[in-house]
Amino acid sequence: MCEICGICSVGSIPIEPTLLEKMNATLIHRGPDGTGYFLDGLVGLAMCRLAIIDLNTGDQPIFNEDRTVAIVFNGEIYNYRQLRDELMGKGHRFATRSDTKVIVHAYEEWGEDCPRHLTGCSPLPSGMRPASAFSWPESVGDDYPARLHRLAADLGLADQVVFTGHLEDVRPALAALDIFVHPGDPEPFGLVNLEAMAMGKPVVAFAHGALPGIVTDGETGVLIPPGDEAALAKAVVVLLQDPARRAAMGRTRVEECFTAERIASEMEATLQEVVK
Repeated sequence: MCEICGICSVGSIPIEPTLLEKMNATLIHRGPDGTGYFLDGLVGLAMCRLAIIDLNTGDQPIFNEDRTVAIVFNGEIYNYRQLRDELMGKGHRFATRSDTKVIVHAYEEWGEDCPRHLTGCSPLPSGMRPASAFSWPESVGDDYPARLHRLAADLGLADQVVFTGHLEDVRPALAALDIFVHPGDPEPFGLVNLEAMAMGKPVVAFAHGALPGIVTDGETGVLIPPGDEAALAKAVVVLLQDPARRAAMGRTRVEECFTAERIASEMEATLQEVVK
């Protein structure tokens, strides 16, 4: 695991190089294969590298051709090979085979929108987070499972995705999850979301159909504006990094509002109103 650190001065005092070096020295046990520094007046970046990809030419910081864009990066971009080919087709030149170099050229090509093109995991300085790219087919047909498998392979995630197929009993699968994500089309009820909450799992879902009536945003899960894939992915990352918050979500609303007794009582009251 590499580590990164940095300083941004909000005044007019330039960054002191020795301070940056001392910060980086505290991280050396996390990245013993090399160190790198970038200083530009009021900004200083540093990193300790654990070399995994592109062992010979992947040292950081990594720059674009005219050195107007610099990056230190800790993480992994799963779809970097596909993006590298796409960016080369657009005229970008690569001096290394590192996944980090892809981020530099993606930023040149798409600017602040570049995280939408990246699938992976990482804390990126300057607020970018490439873990925020989710994708799924827009329609469901007979080849739906095959298309999902191809999508996972294309994104380099084939060994990180478990395709369970239809499950008669979802409880073992739900028990293995940290977060239940429901990115699908609107549903009239959405029982599976209740099942996840009953298992103590926070739900991250689009706020459409019956979900706003099932999930209490910020308490039992996170509701996202429909279609905002980047916000959905960001919510997942935030919850994955906050075990305490995850643990506080889930069962309470199910126990309060969706017990058999509560539902039977509400149905009885509704029927009585209809009879009147």
